[in-house]
Amino acid sequence: MTVSIEIKGNLAKLLATEDLIIEHKPVETASFDVDRRVLTLPVWDRASETVYDMLVAHEVGHALYTPNREWFFEPEWKTIPPDYVNVVEDARIERLIKQRYRGLNRDFKNGYTELHNDDLFELSGQNVNHLKPIDKINLYFKIGGHIDIEFNDTENEFVTRISKCQTFDEVLVISKEIHEYTKEMQEQMQKQANAEQKESEAQDNGKVESRPDMSESNEKTQAQKDEQETDTQGEPEEEPVQGRSDKSFPDEVDDTEQEQEQEEIKNSGDTQGGEFGDINTATTQRSLDESIEDLTNIHKDQVPTQYVTIPNMVLDKVVVDFNTIKTYLDEHFVKENTTESSNKFLIEHTKRFNEFKKSSNKEVNYLVKEFEMKKSADSYARQATAKTGMLDTSKLHTYMYNEDIFRKVTTIPDGKNHGLIFVLDWSGSMNNILEDTLKQLFQLVWFCKKTQIPYEVYAFTNDSWQLGKSDDNADQPYSSYRSASQEVLVDKWKEGDINIDGYFRMVNILSSKARTKDIEKQMLNLWLTNCSFKYHYNHHFPHPAKFHLSGTPLNEAIICTKQLVKQMMKKIQKVHVVILTDGEAHQPSYNVDRSKLHGSFEFNLDHKGTRSINSTCMLRNRKSGKTYGLTYSNCTLKLIECIKDDLPNVSFIAFRVVERGGMRYVWTQYGMETYPDYEVMKEQVKKGNLSLTLNSYDKFFMIPQQHLSVDSDQLEQVEEGASKGEVSKAFRKMFKNKKTNKFMLSEFAKAIA
Repeated sequence: MTVSIEIKGNLAKLLATEDLIIEHKPVETASFDVDRRVLTLPVWDRASETVYDMLVAHEVGHALYTPNREWFFEPEWKTIPPDYVNVVEDARIERLIKQRYRGLNRDFKNGYTELHNDDLFELSGQNVNHLKPIDKINLYFKIGGHIDIEFNDTENEFVTRISKCQTFDEVLVISKEIHEYTKEMQEQMQKQANAEQKESEAQDNGKVESRPDMSESNEKTQAQKDEQETDTQGEPEEEPVQGRSDKSFPDEVDDTEQEQEQEEIKNSGDTQGGEFGDINTATTQRSLDESIEDLTNIHKDQVPTQYVTIPNMVLDKVVVDFNTIKTYLDEHFVKENTTESSNKFLIEHTKRFNEFKKSSNKEVNYLVKEFEMKKSADSYARQATAKTGMLDTSKLHTYMYNEDIFRKVTTIPDGKNHGLIFVLDWSGSMNNILEDTLKQLFQLVWFCKKTQIPYEVYAFTNDSWQLGKSDDNADQPYSSYRSASQEVLVDKWKEGDINIDGYFRMVNILSSKARTKDIEKQMLNLWLTNCSFKYHYNHHFPHPAKFHLSGTPLNEAIICTKQLVKQMMKKIQKVHVVILTDGEAHQPSYNVDRSKLHGSFEFNLDHKGTRSINSTCMLRNRKSGKTYGLTYSNCTLKLIECIKDDLPNVSFIAFRVVERGGMRYVWTQYGMETYPDYEVMKEQVKKGNLSLTLNSYDKFFMIPQQHLSVDSDQLEQVEEGASKGEVSKAFRKMFKNKKTNKFMLSEFAKAIA
């Protein structure tokens, strides 16, 4: 049977009517962590649907009704065998959950019937009435409708009390009484067995002494028999045979019957310790438990599945607000403008920014036009026309030849208001393409302004704005200030949560909530910051210390967008998350509790640690119960998929810049080599106009680095006296870049319209 662990997990959550954590692992038995509310289930892939559902319902019953109590350490109850408590508690929790969900009666009945038919209780060849009371009680509550079980008055009383018990304390009381009763029965049976043994030994001694007399008696009896046969010739044979059967060898016949009876008792269970065997065990329950363990094909030695979850970030700690950043950059470029060289730097690159802004009007207007056209087309496609039932007086004169003389009304559904969240990669590898990426970003921001779409722009980094790092200690070694930080970015550290780098930040570099002049000034600041990276050695203008280019914490950024989207959705119905990056996220990891590990971790007093995510990990959606298989390479895609399942009104759009020679890596990373039209896609990428719809991204733009520039109206400089071929080549390149950029802008407009 193919088992859908997601479906079974959802079943458990529904039965529990709470947000239980359901984990399927290669374990022998189910378990429930009451404190963490984690229900761990084996994967019973060899069980039928009925048995699987019954087992899940049974474990949920324990989760709901069995208290987290170490009763076996309590002086009053520590003498009770756990088997007894398990049997009585099973009967109680199964009755309670069947009372809660009446439909489970059929599942339990059919499930236990199937287990009985497969002899999972190991009752074949046994007389159930010779079993211990606890075993008979166990069978009665599980398969009592299929076998005849005889109870004496005391046992009947136990059954009645179990059928009515409500609390776990009642379970303990009844379990203790059953155990004491069983011990008394064992002692009585032992005394009786000893007495019968002594009597048998005495009889055996008497038989030995009288054997000579018995021989004579036998000879006499044989002579009488021969004489009787002579007298009764011609009579039916049945009478003498019947008479012989009743009278001859009475002692030997009695001994045989007794031996058979003892053999039956012996076969009824383990005989060690007395007639019942070990009275501290419930043989039938142990047989069932062992058989259920065999219902899984999963190897017991395989590495258990590690379930990881998305943490809740504290936005006030993670997000650096727009005003803080603008103030910092404003002060930086004023403070560092102290030399003629630095002043020349500011004048030159401010002029370049203004030129770019002016030249971008055509591209922005084109994007606005495409967006309005796509939006209007979508609105037209969704409009509906209906007759009102009222006469159209202007058409009355056509009643003789026109049946359509009623007024009509056209309803155009209201479109959803949109918002955009831009996520900019602020990593070191972006250094060479940061200027072109900012150009793309600025054009999209100007587009949002003209179309009145709310937006927020965040740069993600793990090397800036961290606790303790400022201009005064910016030159300290990375490790020294990193190790000193203890700031927590999540509301609570949880085992299994995806680990968040303590220095990860979402820097809110642009915001539609700011004033227009502040936005324009901030764009210039970002432009100059990029130029301080790119042209630093020409003009010796220092770049802002808190804007170092960092690693690529893309996964952390996507996790953070979940809460940013929720925040924006308080006023916006549809949110698009636009990611601009030139690479994939760094190695993701998850939280582990080192106190539970063995080996080298034991010496560390700090129990908080991390481990890398690998193929044994599953991303778990607490809200939906859905799980997603993880690998090192697909973590980003699965995070997006998980967020979209929670927030259906969010879309993810990626602008993935591909460096020269890096196309093969991107194909492999996203599994595109398996696409049927792989060769076609390669040709499209070469032309710079490939847009894909992946499983996670709603739109995925692959942009070769050489096609990233948006200065499509600018002719590449050619030397004076250049040939016609060189001039022609420059014009072709200009028009190619223009065509590529318009294609990308058109696809973007289509995606958000």
